[in-house]
Amino acid sequence: YNAALALIGPTGDACALASVHHNMGLNRQMQDDQAGALTHLLEAVRKDSACTDSELRSGILYSVGTIYGEMKRYTEALDYYQRAFLVDSATHDSARMAKQFIAIANVLAVTERIPEAMGYYEKSIVCSKAVGDSFMQSYIRFNLVEIEMALDNLSGAVMETERALAVFEQVHQLAK
Repeated sequence: YNAALALIGPTGDACALASVHHNMGLNRQMQDDQAGALTHLLEAVRKDSACTDSELRSGILYSVGTIYGEMKRYTEALDYYQRAFLVDSATHDSARMAKQFIAIANVLAVTERIPEAMGYYEKSIVCSKAVGDSFMQSYIRFNLVEIEMALDNLSGAVMETERALAVFEQVHQLAK
């Protein structure tokens, strides 16, 4: 990575520099070095401010949110996930919006803001349906089952389990 920075640095290519720092941050994250990951990811955010690649920007913001979430700094995680969502919604990228909604919902669920979390999970389902992502829909349903179980709402958990099963059955039928 240092060699890449040495080569790209003089070019001033903000997107390339942001991408290298993003990759360095992801590498640190895989090594369980959240502080190192955050250092590189925040540098990627700074470099990316001059870049017009919205997918890169969204990915970097999402990665920062993930690190803050791992550090249990939920306010910061939520902020970065919401920023990533704004980037994706500006480009009408439903698949990426679904991912952001799930991340936001997960943070809200962890911070016991359950009704808000459930609303974001539902928004994610709408986006996932729009792009035909059955796997994402079933993943979201799984999260809703866990929330219903935590709330001791067994009928709600069964209902969400049945919905997830219906999605899996549709996928299985399409695969035949």
